[in-house]
Amino acid sequence: MLRPSFAAFVAAEGELGPLFALVERAAEGKLGIGEMVGLFWHCLRECPEGGYSGTVGGGGRRGGAGGGDAGFAGAVAADPGGEVTFSENAARLAGFAGAVLGWAPEVFWRATPAELAGVVGALVGDVTAPPDASTIARLRGAFPDG
Repeated sequence: MLRPSFAAFVAAEGELGPLFALVERAAEGKLGIGEMVGLFWHCLRECPEGGYSGTVGGGGRRGGAGGGDAGFAGAVAADPGGEVTFSENAARLAGFAGAVLGWAPEVFWRATPAELAGVVGALVGDVTAPPDASTIARLRGAFPDG
């Protein structure tokens, strides 16, 4: 069973590179089998029987519910291309979850983005859906400088 927790995604980003770029490659049908295996490996809830230690690429620990670090101090580094990484956003959200929701760090890192969204949605009520791809493309055209 897969559990795509914040910890799992940060660990996968550390091994596979910027998560947002990985998602873009997947959307284009250009995601490699090794990248898929690496992402799934980090999201495994428990280690398969017979046990693997570490990650597919060697070294490190899985970030699923049964493994991974709770804090990720030092794991949040800027993408060399200047883009904000998933890890940076997750660290900001961890601070929000602690300050606003009272979550301990280990609670946040084991939570999935969907679980956090559910809690925040329950607190703030009806939230407008995010823009779809065509809206984003139209906005990029209207505001090419970002």
